[in-house]
Amino acid sequence: MYVVSGVSRSGTSLMMDCMVKAFGEDRIHGEKFPGDKRMEYLEAPFPDEDPHRFLCRMYLTKDAVVRQKERHRTSVDMNPQGFWESPYAVTGVYYRFQDRARLKEWETEDKPTICKIVCRGLWQSDPKYIDKLVYMIRHPRAVAKSQERLERNLPEFVDDEGGRHKLADMVRIHTPRMYIQVTAQACGWLVSYPEVPILHVYYDDLVEQPKQTFKRIAAFLGEGDFTEAVKSVKPKLRRSKPENIANTLWETAETVYSMFAEKNYQGVIDYVKDTKVDLNEGQSRFPCPRLGRAVVENECKACKAPKGARSQFKISAESRKVDWRAEPCMYDCGFGPGPYTTIEESIKNNSWSV
Repeated sequence: MYVVSGVSRSGTSLMMDCMVKAFGEDRIHGEKFPGDKRMEYLEAPFPDEDPHRFLCRMYLTKDAVVRQKERHRTSVDMNPQGFWESPYAVTGVYYRFQDRARLKEWETEDKPTICKIVCRGLWQSDPKYIDKLVYMIRHPRAVAKSQERLERNLPEFVDDEGGRHKLADMVRIHTPRMYIQVTAQACGWLVSYPEVPILHVYYDDLVEQPKQTFKRIAAFLGEGDFTEAVKSVKPKLRRSKPENIANTLWETAETVYSMFAEKNYQGVIDYVKDTKVDLNEGQSRFPCPRLGRAVVENECKACKAPKGARSQFKISAESRKVDWRAEPCMYDCGFGPGPYTTIEESIKNNSWSV
C-alpha cells in the first residue's frame, strides 16, 4: 500500500485528490466526502426506532445537529476536492479480524492501494502493510491557522450590552500544540521502522511548483501519470497563511519542523522529551464555581474580554441552578496569571453583576 500521511491540515487531502487523478478511483481506499453519510443519518430514524422516540431525539439534539451541519459545511468548503478518507485515516492500518480478507489482499496485490493515514494513525500502523510513504510537510504556523479556520464554527453569544458576537472571535485556538504532539508520535514510528521508504513533500512546493513536485513523486513511486493533477493544483489553494500569535510553544514547533525536514526523527523525539514542553498550555482545566462546571483558560479570557461571553455564561449557570452572584472567580483568586484577589472580594465585586 502507498500511504499519504502528515499532520492534519498539511495537504494530505489535496495529495489524495491528486492521487485519484493520477491512478484512478479504483486504486484509492477511501471516500471523497465521508461526512455526507453521517449528515444523512443525523435527521433519520434509527433502525426500528419508535416514531415518538425519534421525534423526542430530534427535539433534544436540534442544536447539536445544527452545529454538526455547520462544521461539515465548513470542512467541505475547505476541501472542495474531497477528503478521500477511510476508517484507517485516524486509527491506522493493522490487523483487524473483520478486515482480514482486505488486509491479506493488500499484502499481495500487484498494484498497491493508495490510502490516507494522518500521522496520529501512522504511529499505530503495522509497517508490513505499507510499501511506501508520501509524507506532507507544512509549516506549523500555517497548519495552526488552517486548523483554526476549520474550528471557527463555535456558537454566537450576546454580550452584556445586547451585541451579538462569535465566541470564536474571543477564544484564540491558534496553537502549535497539536502539531508538536502528532509529529513526535510520527517520529517514533519512523525511527522504529526505517526500512519503509519515505518521501517528504512540502505543501508550498506542491501548490507553487506542482510539475516539479509530481515528477519527484512519480519517480519515488515508480509509476503514475500526474498530468491532470498538475493542471488541478492552483496557488489559490494556499489560503491559510502563517500568523504571529503569542504562544511559548512556537519556538518548540519550529525546531521540530526543522528537525523533521532534515529527517532527524530521533532528534525530534529527544528534543520534545528533553525540553519537557507543556503541550497543555492554555488547555488546563479547573473548576469554575460561578459557572458550575470545569473550564479552560481560553473560556476565562472570553469572559474577561470587554464585550465577552458573560451573558451567555450567566444563562448557562442559571440553567444549572447555580447562584452565580454568591460565587467567586477562581481565575481571579488563584488560577489565572495574577495579581490575585481574595475569595470574599471576588464575590463582593462580581464582574458578572456589572
